[in-house]
Amino acid sequence: MTKYIPSMCTDGPAVASTCKTATFPSGSSAYDLTATTIANLSDSYNGLFEFWANTDGTWNGFCTKQWDNVSQSCTSTKGTISDFINVNQLPNVQWIGNSCNTPFAVQSYNASTKKGVMAWGSNPSLGCSGNYQFTAAKVVETSNFEVINMAGKDVLIVPSPAIYRANNPSNDAPYRIFAVLTSSKGVTGVWDGNFYPTSFKQSIPFTGDPSTNTQIINTVMFDAILKQKGITAYPYKGKSSSGTWNGSPVPSTNPN
Repeated sequence: MTKYIPSMCTDGPAVASTCKTATFPSGSSAYDLTATTIANLSDSYNGLFEFWANTDGTWNGFCTKQWDNVSQSCTSTKGTISDFINVNQLPNVQWIGNSCNTPFAVQSYNASTKKGVMAWGSNPSLGCSGNYQFTAAKVVETSNFEVINMAGKDVLIVPSPAIYRANNPSNDAPYRIFAVLTSSKGVTGVWDGNFYPTSFKQSIPFTGDPSTNTQIINTVMFDAILKQKGITAYPYKGKSSSGTWNGSPVPSTNPN
């Protein structure tokens, strides 16, 4: 198993002597996947919009009002996309990334055309903590963005820059998007997400490392990995996001 998942025996309470010699049980499967988006819209941004809103209370979204240097916190995360754009003008900066934060700021914006330029910085010497000295002189890349209206909601959409992709290899989305959303916990803020146009093919290869990329494996292989990590087998039977499942194929209700 360590041939395909090298980090497995060093991550978690697994016993090294058994972990390093463990083999996948019969019936284990892993997959490489290429997915495309089905066309269902008629405008220029035809594709899949994905957003995330934090629900654990540790973060309430991006700043929409001036950063407080005394408390080292946002004075507010509530507001509109316009507020988000206005507060994030250089030299003000915010950070984005699911693996390693990348600093970004609005370099220019025309409220009439709803188009602007996003500036991106790098953080080579500061790890994932961001670049707090991000200024116009430290811009390494720019992206043209615009604010569009989707289903009555303002959405800022900007092509993913190379520096963001380099810092976040698990995120292959060609566009970053921002919008005001309310989480399942009732927290309203500006959250980010992905946009995949219909022409984009998303490749999800099996690498054995879920920390850098989504992995698609079957339940046999998944339970074998959990066992080596000293974790209880996953309780597949019961309720799921799509309803109650008893472990057997769900019979069709279509009389045809």
